[in-house]
This record gives sequence, structure tokens and C-alpha cells, in this order.
Amino acid sequence: MRLAAITLMALLVAAGGSGCRKSGQKTVNVIGSTSIQPFAEMLAEEFNGRNPDFKVEVQGGGSTAGLQAVEDSLAQIGMCSRSLNKEEEQKFSPTVIARDGLAMVVHPTNKVSGLSRPQIKDIFAGK
Repeated sequence: MRLAAITLMALLVAAGGSGCRKSGQKTVNVIGSTSIQPFAEMLAEEFNGRNPDFKVEVQGGGSTAGLQAVEDSLAQIGMCSRSLNKEEEQKFSPTVIARDGLAMVVHPTNKVSGLSRPQIKDIFAGK
């Protein structure tokens, strides 16, 4: 958590900001992934409290919307919770702030046990 906060703060300072809310206050727009949004809002609140010269504004909209917002200069930081495709890798410089985990759970009455990762992958791939 602390590393992610430091990373986001460094990104915010590097983004510089645009527009003004108060005299001399720089706005940094962060747009994108709704799964990252609550975490980014919490970090933005902490950052805003410690850095009165900045106002970080966080909006959702999805990973693709975040990338598009950066490309269209509507945001200085785009939140993306998926892998970038080849074209996006050429346009953007990602910074990983967190990774998520998935757990497969089954009902206790299910007799299946001990599935391997490839078997689970095949199930979700529809094989």
C-alpha cells in the first residue's frame, strides 16, 4: 500500500497538472479503470491533503476510456487494469501499482477436487 501510494504520488508530481482550481493550484486528471478507481480516490485524497498546490481528480469509465483520455489529453494519468495490446504498448508507458488475485471456489457438495491450473484455464476458456 505504501509503495503504491508513493508510486502514485510520484506519477502525479511528474504529470505536472493542468488548469487551475485555486490560484496556482494544478489539476491532475486521473481517468480509467473502475476497479482501480476506489484505490486511486483514496490515494488522491491523501495526496491532496499533503500537497495543497495540486488537486487530483479521479474518474472511472473503464480501462480503454482511461487510455483514450490520456491520448486525447483529457487526463495526465490513465488507469488500466488489463494488459496493453501491441498498439497501446507503443503509445503508453505503464507503471504497475498493484496486482490482483483470483480465487476459484466451489460449493462443498461439488465432488471435483484437485484441478490443475491448466484444467481451470480450460474450463474458463470453454474447452
